[in-house]
Amino acid sequence: MPLRRTRTKMLIYGWYEAVEGYLRGDETALATWLAPQFVDHVMGGGRESFLAMLQLIRHSFSEIHLEVNELAMDDEIITVNLTFSAIHTRRFLSFPPTDRQIRVAHVEALQVEGNMVVERLWCLSDTLTLWRQLGAFDLLADRSTSSVDIASLSTLPAIQAVKPAPPVPPETVLEIVKLPGTL
Repeated sequence: MPLRRTRTKMLIYGWYEAVEGYLRGDETALATWLAPQFVDHVMGGGRESFLAMLQLIRHSFSEIHLEVNELAMDDEIITVNLTFSAIHTRRFLSFPPTDRQIRVAHVEALQVEGNMVVERLWCLSDTLTLWRQLGAFDLLADRSTSSVDIASLSTLPAIQAVKPAPPVPPETVLEIVKLPGTL
């Protein structure tokens, strides 16, 4: 079992290196990592919707870096705590470029089979922090009154519903793997 967990950890590190490579412009980076039958329960599609989401990020940000902070594993399902950092250099959703450094916490659950990622089950990103870093609330901070004009919030992107992840059986025990240098 420890050897299998070590291989799974190596797979996840390789996966995020490949995702980062793709986000930095390497079109082939995910070729050996993303299963042909990949399902993205977050975006509600397959490979195409997942790659479209990555292309949006790649188009809007530069100097992209993904840092894996922590892993929790249960057989083929891996929950990953990571940090996304980049510079906002082009329009992202309704946000004009700010050239600001952003740093956002992100957690997601992936399912692997063999040496490939076959599903993204769910994710949680700190979008409030992202919006703050992109300047979504700058107009509100500059106002002299305490009332909020709903029209001024029109620049915020719409929040899409996320499909719930499948339930985890109560007998499942997750092994939390702390990485060197983390708390």
